[in-house]
Amino acid sequence: MMPKAFRAMALLVISCDLVATVKVIVVGAGTSGLAAARTLIDTWDATANGGPLELTVLEAGTRIGGRVWTLNADEAGAAWTTAGALGAPTDMGASWIHGSNLSHPITKIATALGLAEGAGLVRTRNSLAELQLCSGQTSSCPSVSDDKYTVYQSLIAQAQRDAEAANSDKSLWEALSGLSELDQSRSSDLFQFHLASSAEFNTAGPASELSALFYNDDSKYKGSELVWAQGYKTMYEALQSGAVRVTDGSSPLQVTAVEAGSRNPISVTYNKRVRDVSYNSAEVVLTTEDNAVYRADYAIITVPLGVLKSSDASSQVTFSPALPPATANGIAQLGFGNVVKVALLFPSAWWPTGAHYYGLAQAGEPDRGLFTYYLNVHALSTKPVLMTFALGGAADVAEGMTNAEMWTKIRANLVKIMPSDVTVPTTAPEIIRSNWRANPLAKGAYTFVKVGTPNGKATITSAFGGSVGGRLFFAGEHTSALYRGTVHGAFQSGQEAARAVKASRPTQVAARAVKAEKRLDARLVPFL
Repeated sequence: MMPKAFRAMALLVISCDLVATVKVIVVGAGTSGLAAARTLIDTWDATANGGPLELTVLEAGTRIGGRVWTLNADEAGAAWTTAGALGAPTDMGASWIHGSNLSHPITKIATALGLAEGAGLVRTRNSLAELQLCSGQTSSCPSVSDDKYTVYQSLIAQAQRDAEAANSDKSLWEALSGLSELDQSRSSDLFQFHLASSAEFNTAGPASELSALFYNDDSKYKGSELVWAQGYKTMYEALQSGAVRVTDGSSPLQVTAVEAGSRNPISVTYNKRVRDVSYNSAEVVLTTEDNAVYRADYAIITVPLGVLKSSDASSQVTFSPALPPATANGIAQLGFGNVVKVALLFPSAWWPTGAHYYGLAQAGEPDRGLFTYYLNVHALSTKPVLMTFALGGAADVAEGMTNAEMWTKIRANLVKIMPSDVTVPTTAPEIIRSNWRANPLAKGAYTFVKVGTPNGKATITSAFGGSVGGRLFFAGEHTSALYRGTVHGAFQSGQEAARAVKASRPTQVAARAVKAEKRLDARLVPFL
């Protein structure tokens, strides 16, 4: 055989190898994992991306959605099903599309599904006019004017300015010490209500751990606060089923509806908790709790920050080699907080149903955040449901309570909140609740910037902004420098990881081709 002919045949073999299937594993089927998988499926180009896509999605649990979780009939129980109260009342993870507007990625999904405010999406408060708040010191609940919240905001801003001037980070709680305006200070009942329902709810962290400098250095969409009438499952089921098709988000995201017969669903393998992640310049090897081994060219790791931080045997993920210092430090430095949601189903709505929210202003830890904030779900769904929350340091306290203990505390607070002519039932309602801290697949609710973290956005970008070894990519709300702690942040991070995988592939294919041709030329030298 002539050398040129032999070389041509050998290069043909090499070219066939170079277009071999590209194996990508997504670890986790929460919002970011589904976003990554949906983006890869909908935008993968076998020619441009170095070969056909072979996608595997491994989910540690028995369902999709992660910390976005609408309880189904079996999970909620017969009483909730009989009452027709499934959907928004049984969202035990995220509830809101925060700042919904036409450019919001989650709103775009809803729009593609034919939903809008008043038609499948329901607006909650835009102002304190929809909050009925009292101190528990009187027999009625007078309206609270906006200037009290304005004073709260002013004191928070002053605490941050003082920390910046001192060029020294301290906890938000410490930074508020000694500050006062009008009749408000950090020890005031009303101030502490706003601290719990705003700063501690938004971040899932207690004020004693929040960085005064960076706890709110993230960005926000401006728009309405909307909940899904049928629950957030509407979104994550659409992503999984292929009911929507997405662009990769590199330019303004486009989401379109897909007819049932043309859908390309995401295949999810359940009960596959990844225990070990090994990686080198050539591949990623994942070992699950049941000792199954998966090999891939790339892996997108979307487990929650709480799991990455965990050393518990039921949660821990081990990386070999160890993650680089920037990633390891980011995982260690960022905080992972908790919020407990409790939904109460009554035989009928016994409370005044005009307001969207009810609040009890009281000071002290954990009292300020322990079932002092109530969402009137009846105003959103016509179902006789109240939802309350445990916020800040109260969240972990609440997780340790029984349902009976919860109801005792909740009822006592409702008696203080409601007008004297309203009788709060003594019989406990049907109760469903979240327990994210105790969940080994979550270990908490969402991410906050802890005191001592050297700049929230920069820490997140440094820790998760690129690949690890060209093979590992991270996604999840904790990896979103701009929108941590949100569903839209998680979604966008999944898209970013998918784009990064696609961008890596052609470069590596080209490098493999050059190396292979050089090796071939060296082997052909004796024939020339």
